[in-house]
Amino acid sequence: MAAIPGFLGIPGINVTFWSTIGALRFLQEKILHHEKQTRSEKNLTRWMKKNVVAVAIAARNEEHALPRTLRSLKNQVRPRNIFVASDGSRDNTAKVARRFRVNVTELYPNRGKAGALVSLIEKFKLLDKYLFILFVDADTHINRNYLVEAIPFFADPDVVAVAGHGKTAWRKHPYPCWKMFFASYRDRLYNFLQYTIRWGQTSKWLNVSPIIPGFASIYRTSALKKIDIATPGLVIEDFNMTFQIHHKKLGKIAYHPKAYGIARDPTNFRDYANQVKRWNLGFWQTVIKHGIWPSIFSLTLVTFVSESLLTAFVFSLFPFIFVILLVKYFGQFFPEQVTQLALSVGSYVTLLEIFAVFFIADYLITFIVAVFTRRPQHLFYGLGFPFLRFVDAILILWSLPLAFITKSKGSWVSPKR
Repeated sequence: MAAIPGFLGIPGINVTFWSTIGALRFLQEKILHHEKQTRSEKNLTRWMKKNVVAVAIAARNEEHALPRTLRSLKNQVRPRNIFVASDGSRDNTAKVARRFRVNVTELYPNRGKAGALVSLIEKFKLLDKYLFILFVDADTHINRNYLVEAIPFFADPDVVAVAGHGKTAWRKHPYPCWKMFFASYRDRLYNFLQYTIRWGQTSKWLNVSPIIPGFASIYRTSALKKIDIATPGLVIEDFNMTFQIHHKKLGKIAYHPKAYGIARDPTNFRDYANQVKRWNLGFWQTVIKHGIWPSIFSLTLVTFVSESLLTAFVFSLFPFIFVILLVKYFGQFFPEQVTQLALSVGSYVTLLEIFAVFFIADYLITFIVAVFTRRPQHLFYGLGFPFLRFVDAILILWSLPLAFITKSKGSWVSPKR
């Protein structure tokens, strides 16, 4: 899934502002105007999800992950409503999908995720046969009540999409392990970003979320008819589709944590770095493609991008500044010029301040998420999170210039399982 890039520094303007908006939304929806679904509405939802919702899955070499995804969907919709595109797979992805009696198409050569989704939509005429399409990644486990929670949002005719809430595939483990280090970091990321930023960004008053995650989100087909899913050259589709909703003024984006999917996150550093690079590259490509236009969305986007770039730049320098400041205490072992540089830098910032921002503030976020999720393992893994945040900072800066020259050729690689 694509998360919002830019979670790099201590909470700043964006987190503070959107947390405030989110708190107001909570007060309005949960306290002042709390409304529960009636039994008749739930029955209508159950009927609707079986008859008017199609599920579209693009898969490449996912024979191991796909069965779990399809099993999570069997109580949501009928098999005939599920459509799988095996995009140039070299394994048994298509064969596995057919065992579940869903609709399958095999594409050779592969067309990339966006191209595979377009092929599904066109071949099976999904935009004409269904009112909604739920896009699901081949390695995502969908909450059994996803559609029951998501479809009622479409009672508002202005809502054209429901952004899925992301959860990481958390495995209970008594002892720390390298693979769960990345899952722990992502778990903190998802919880922090979605509850402090996305919840506020999807409020009815502003509704300016820049991302409808492609791993588990549902769209009106009437809106999809006006969206170019497979824009040439872009490495990912979900930022592009979301920007089009805002740019073309197609409607609003709804979101609620109860409509969630559980994603499999990278289990090694190489897959993690490649995924983050791809997400950031896709984000920058989308910003360059659409630019800005007079709107509240563009205003919030510029604010977010500006703060993200500034924070990434400062955060990427922290390790180097930390090393330079250490020279102050061991000046006798370094040339005079280096010592003078350390003294000059030390007049602006101290080791304690660097440690407070780089480690203490970061660990405070980890502590809050550990308590919120009741996962004490985060407290151990959190000691290494500053390293991944440094990697994030480097990747968000590195991917920006690449966005001007990189064009997608439709290739994509599934992470190691």
